[in-house]
Formats: sequence, structure tokens, C-alpha cells
Amino acid sequence: MAPASAAPRRWLALAAHLDAEVEVDAPHRELPGRLSPAEWQDADSLTAGESALVAELADSGLVITDDARHSAHRERDDVLRAGHWWPPAAMMHRLAWWQGLDGVSSMEVNEMTAAADLWRKLGPPPAHVLERRDAQERVRLPRIAGNEFDEMPARRVTCRNVDGDRAPPPALCAQMLQCVFAAQSHVRVDDETVFLKKHPPSGSGLHPTEAYPIVQNVDGLTPRPVPLPRGRPRT
Repeated sequence: MAPASAAPRRWLALAAHLDAEVEVDAPHRELPGRLSPAEWQDADSLTAGESALVAELADSGLVITDDARHSAHRERDDVLRAGHWWPPAAMMHRLAWWQGLDGVSSMEVNEMTAAADLWRKLGPPPAHVLERRDAQERVRLPRIAGNEFDEMPARRVTCRNVDGDRAPPPALCAQMLQCVFAAQSHVRVDDETVFLKKHPPSGSGLHPTEAYPIVQNVDGLTPRPVPLPRGRPRT
């Protein structure tokens, strides 16, 4: 019997300021472990072989240098450090981006656009109610009559039907952005320390999320391209 073919084994290096992994070999894999992640190291302290490896790693962005040729990698690394990102979190945000994927087209090609298609392709879903104990052991809770608060979400309706020919007024667009992204109040500790209070919860009130609305059909607003700042992962 012929042996089964196996996928080649590769070493892939990740860096929080890079958009993709970088394939490395054994020498390139070991050298970064002998360099400081936070302090500059004099190039004269390296051997000739190490200097050659550093030059190759700098080209890929895995090593940061003060050479003008690698300024783009250095600038992105500086912005990342200035934001005090935890490197694993920064890598998760940056490398979790989808690239070159069209979810709608993929669903259509794979005939998975409706619930019946999903059932046919993937089989039945898990039970909608998990029975973990016998009925005799359950504690029955009383049904509480609803109040005004319960009526409010009951009146809420979520749908995906969009009238492409009907442009919303600017006031409606502003109200939507205000409810979702705007600060409702703030706490000023001093001139340099301000904590925003927004509807979405955020640890320590930091709200590290920035919104870049894509306006396409709002009365009185003309779409125009605005380049996003580079160098920091977006959430």
C-alpha cells in the first residue's frame, strides 16, 4: 500500500503589526528569540551571519530596524505600541479579518441560503431544549405578568427588508448613529483623562471601538471616500 501523502510542515511567524503570517525556516525562527522585543540593539553586536538574517527578517517585518527602507513596518509597530495593545489581542483582531471572501456568493454556490438548505447539507441542529434533569427534579418558576418594560421589546421588530429607492432623512441617520455610537455622557477626571459613557458596555469604560459609517443613500449627504488610518487593528 502506498503511503498517504502528508501536508508539508512549515513554521509560520506572527506579528501584531503584520496583516498575515510569514513563513520562516529554522535559522530565521531562532534569531528573534535572541533579540529584545522592547529595546534597540546595536547592529555591531551581531555576527555577519546574524546580520544577514536580520536584514531578511526586516524585509518581512518580523524585525524592526531604523533603516529607512523598513520605515513602513516601524511606523505600524510604533502606532501599535502607542495604543498599548496586548500583542495576542492585536494579532487576533488583525488576523481574524476576512479577505477575498464573498459570503453571499459562497452561500449561493453551496446552496445554503435557507434554513432548509442548511438542514439538508449539515443535518438537523441540536435539540432546542436540553433536558439535563428529570422533570420531577425541576423547580417550576411562576409566570410573571408583563409590565411596560416587557411591552417595549415585544413591539420591537427586526427585519432585513430594505427599500433601496427610499433615502432616509439626515435626522434619522443621526439618531441611529447617536443611539449606537455616540457618548451619552462623560466623566472628566482632568484635562487629559476623560471617560465616555456609551450604550454598549466596555471594560473600564475605555470603548476602544471606532466607527466609520459607509453612507450610501441618505438625503443631503454625499458619499466620499475617506482613507482609514493604517497601523492599528480595527474592531
